Amino acid sequence: MTSDLSILQVKYAGNLPRYTSYPTAVEFKEIGPDLMVPDLYRNTLRQGRRISLYIHLPFCRSLCYFCACNKVITSDESLKERYLEALDQEAQRLLPLLPPESAVVQIHLGGGSPSYLDCAQLERLDRTVQRFKLASMCERSVEVDPRTFTSQQFETWYNQGYRRFSLGVQDFDREVQELINRVQDEKLVSDAVERIRSKSGTSINFDLIYGLPGQTREGFARTIAEVLRLRPERLAVYGYAHVRWKVKVQKVFDRHPLPTTAERLELISDAVSTLQAAGYRYIGIDHFALPEDELSRALDRGALRRNFMGYTTVTGDHLLALGVSAISDLGSYLIQNAAQLDQYFELLRTGKLPAHRIISRTEEDQIRALAIESLMCNRKLALAELSRAYPDTKNVAAIFAAGQQMLIPMQNDGLVELSPDLIRITPTGCYFLRSIAAVFDQYLQSQPPSGQRFSASV
Repeated sequence: MTSDLSILQVKYAGNLPRYTSYPTAVEFKEIGPDLMVPDLYRNTLRQGRRISLYIHLPFCRSLCYFCACNKVITSDESLKERYLEALDQEAQRLLPLLPPESAVVQIHLGGGSPSYLDCAQLERLDRTVQRFKLASMCERSVEVDPRTFTSQQFETWYNQGYRRFSLGVQDFDREVQELINRVQDEKLVSDAVERIRSKSGTSINFDLIYGLPGQTREGFARTIAEVLRLRPERLAVYGYAHVRWKVKVQKVFDRHPLPTTAERLELISDAVSTLQAAGYRYIGIDHFALPEDELSRALDRGALRRNFMGYTTVTGDHLLALGVSAISDLGSYLIQNAAQLDQYFELLRTGKLPAHRIISRTEEDQIRALAIESLMCNRKLALAELSRAYPDTKNVAAIFAAGQQMLIPMQNDGLVELSPDLIRITPTGCYFLRSIAAVFDQYLQSQPPSGQRFSASV
């Protein structure tokens, strides 16, 4: 990256959402006792036929100090068995609410770590998945911790139809690994890559994190070099989210200085330059892919989508999410399950769905959500696109015009190009997608971002 780009990154640094949904989860409210949740699911789901299915598996062997995910550290096998039973109960309560002709087109197992389940438990989980009607070309993906990923697990998942595997790498530097309490040598990752590539049709993603304690330009460059040697099809290079008001264990980093904003910029700038020189394409915030990968091809044809699972090429009418803290996207509603295991179990025990928090999306919310997704995925937004989707809404032109007005300073900085009916993001602007999309976030405009709501955008 050029020095001018670094200056812009400092200018637009701030705490902003990643926009895997709009409105974001911080706007959700607790579900009141009078809301008939099953009716809400039934009435909403009848409007679509293609279902994306996300299943949250929160269990981990040990605590990674950087992690802000909803996770449970346990060695209690009975707790995992109880959770699998609860997932099956949740699935059985959801199934009658789906239209008979609906089918699951995408499945993603996230965590925690799905690889903390043994093969028998994975088979049990798949029996829950098989309760749903699966499309013939259903895409299956799973997140994997290389420390707990075995050949037997891989064979089980492959036989079940999983082809996309996302490995949590974070950093190959041993000192950094010790500081974040996630030690895994390079051979573990290399062995996992070799295992996955032993079968046809598989695809690999690496998750990396910059901004961790102990990281240096030289050390992170060595990590990127090892990544290039292994050459995964996709990469996610996340900025470390320091949210110690939410994740108490992150206070441990008070004893280990984190990279400054300027140092974080150097880490990601070096990584971007090296990755692009090696042939990776920048897809969107944090994400890179090889030119032949489906994400790259979807970007080229304007078919990229974004949801709670990140960037995707599969389009479902609704996202159904099972498990503790998981969030379903039903179009006009976003619904989050109980975030605590005890509450999740208790709601199911009493015959209810485990839904706990919700937001009802107004038509204006949905217009703004489409605007944000288009900018994040297609790098442009046309007034005609919004008008086609909402032809009877007078607000469309006003929302578009207000967004354009707020983008004028970014146009002056070369991040966007504005014409009367089009917003186009420039190549430089692609690195500022969160800042550009945020102009359509009315919740953010009414309550400016703070360190107590979102992670740093740089």
